[in-house]
Amino acid sequence: MSGPKVVDIQAIRRRQQRDSARALTVLTASVDECNGLLREADPAEIHRFRENVDDILSELDALRTAENWERLLESTNAYRDFYTTEVSVLRDKAIQIRAKAMQRGHQTKVRALQLNDDLKALPASSERDALLRQLSSVQQSDTVEDTLLEEVARYITEARAATSKAKFGANLQKLAELYADPSAASEAAPVLPGSPQDAENARMDRFWIMLAEIEANPERNAVIVQEWKAQLAAIEKLPRHDRPLQLDSLSLNVAEYLKSSRASRSARDAINQIVGELEASEPWCGQDDPAKDEREEWVVRLRAALSGQLSTAKQFELAQQARDWLALQVAHGDSRARRASVLQALVVMGYEVNESMHTAWIENGRLIVHKPDDPVYGVEITSPASGTAIQARVVASASAPRTQQRDTEVEISWCGEFDRLREYLADQGLATTLRHAQEPGSVAIKTIVDDTAHARPAQQSVLKERRI
Repeated sequence: MSGPKVVDIQAIRRRQQRDSARALTVLTASVDECNGLLREADPAEIHRFRENVDDILSELDALRTAENWERLLESTNAYRDFYTTEVSVLRDKAIQIRAKAMQRGHQTKVRALQLNDDLKALPASSERDALLRQLSSVQQSDTVEDTLLEEVARYITEARAATSKAKFGANLQKLAELYADPSAASEAAPVLPGSPQDAENARMDRFWIMLAEIEANPERNAVIVQEWKAQLAAIEKLPRHDRPLQLDSLSLNVAEYLKSSRASRSARDAINQIVGELEASEPWCGQDDPAKDEREEWVVRLRAALSGQLSTAKQFELAQQARDWLALQVAHGDSRARRASVLQALVVMGYEVNESMHTAWIENGRLIVHKPDDPVYGVEITSPASGTAIQARVVASASAPRTQQRDTEVEISWCGEFDRLREYLADQGLATTLRHAQEPGSVAIKTIVDDTAHARPAQQSVLKERRI
């Protein structure tokens, strides 16, 4: 095969390096969140989790050191997917636990307020006044001890029983039992599916789950959360038939806030992820990366957006702009890597190549290289400004005498060299796919009149290997 050869060159190794770095960024963030969600877990479970993470990171680091990029990408993606799922599971579990704790705390405070009013209605006594002081003290905190409520309920029961046992005894005794064991309410009076009480419980469960998720966000508006709790307490004092509409209205406000909170979190996650990708890109961009300063400026700008007053929409927009910029730099970097590797392969095969040719190729879209002992024939390399394909063909000087036999011999020789070029590129982590080729002699060799694209050096110089 000869004539013009068109080959598509993909920077596979660079892509594997980038993708594994990107996956590691997500993996690290997921592991950190898992670690935070396990703060209150059993110490032994936390220890096992951290040991597993250390083993995983050691495994990935060993693959990176060995430059086993394909296996590194595969393993990093697998661990990333696992811990991303684990974060979701742990987050949902934490929200459920928080919701139940918040709901129980709220119900306990409501009971404490009711008991406080009941105590005030009883005749004054030293014991009653002491219990009132204790209730007043604990109501200022976030927790109320069940034992105190049990003691107050017992006192109320006994005090009222002494006054009017027939009227109050049975009901207050039942109330005392419920305070002693709140779960007894559902056991003593099971709620049938579809009943009004069941529907109200479902509404309350949804409300507390939403509120628990909001409270888990450190950037929540604490004032408005307290207002919602106060509104709920007021709703619970309404007649049962008036509660559903009021509770649905309150839940709608909470849901809207939660939707906004989730969007804000997603925007921040998007910014943190692209910052991680920008920082992770430095090792494979190299110290001579022409966009290094601009990349650092993007990191500073994105971090400022996290602590500034940008709207959620603007944060998403900024993250996408940074991602588009990075994608453009990746494409430029891959192009530089392809050109550098092709030129280095030509050096290995004995062609004259110098540093200026890399720039000339970019500016002109083509270059011509010769071997020192053959000024008549050369190889022309052309490629578009964007894209992954290059065309390589034998060319000859229009002013030099040639024969058909010699043209065919040169083309056959170039066929072998072209195969060697592809093998060299494969060793450098670039995959080549032949798009077009023809038999030697089937197409006339292109002649060149002005070899200005050659820019022959005074002496042969070896192209420095670039890690771009």
